[in-house]
Amino acid sequence: MRSRTHRGTAVALAAASTLFLAAGCGDADGGKGSSQQGKTQAKAGLVTVKDLPGSGWTADPTAGTADPGPVDLQIGTAAKAVCQPMLDAFVGRGDGPQAKAHATADYVKGDHGPQMHNAVSLYDPSGARQILGANLDFGACKTFSGTLHSQKVDYRASQLKVPAVGEGARGVRLTAKENSSEHDTQIDIAATRVGGTVVTVVQHSHEAPDQAAFEQAFRKSVERASVMILRSSGASGVFSVFSVMR
Repeated sequence: MRSRTHRGTAVALAAASTLFLAAGCGDADGGKGSSQQGKTQAKAGLVTVKDLPGSGWTADPTAGTADPGPVDLQIGTAAKAVCQPMLDAFVGRGDGPQAKAHATADYVKGDHGPQMHNAVSLYDPSGARQILGANLDFGACKTFSGTLHSQKVDYRASQLKVPAVGEGARGVRLTAKENSSEHDTQIDIAATRVGGTVVTVVQHSHEAPDQAAFEQAFRKSVERASVMILRSSGASGVFSVFSVMR
């Protein structure tokens, strides 16, 4: 997981989210051309600064250009196996479904404001369903411990209500605290799918989160993914955004 400004253990979490677009854009020919096409299509589902409400949001200069893929979104290892899905940020483990293409965008609000992470990855439809169907046991994982980058972290987890867009939208709120830190980090995760596309947006904050921007980014990313699916499949007519933006 790439490190970013003031992320530490919990903040790395903020990278949690992924828009998985599998419909009509896999590696059908197994060649470099199809791989690049998938990457381009995945990028088309990402939000931009202009999509975020209010002022102060800019591209995160600490994000860097290297993108190791969905594994970058994983938050660490839970001491209790039942709590691991909370830290997998709807991308699963290495032995689960593999993304065919992946793209990310990172934004930050001011010098000390929240950070937003949006990602788009292409899976096949069954893989997207498996990812979104992860068992989240909030009862057993109200509090639990784990490790990230060899640092011990204490977590609290609760279900988070998110906009009901796409198919099976789910939300998780994590509060994470490194033993070496005096401050908690709040991580809000929203994920859904549009057919084989899984959309994920993550916001992490040390102080006040921007709930309006978080929800708008989620809605807009689903909308962009829907449009991208239509274009990549050559479809016309009214399937569109109306079926996913309910």
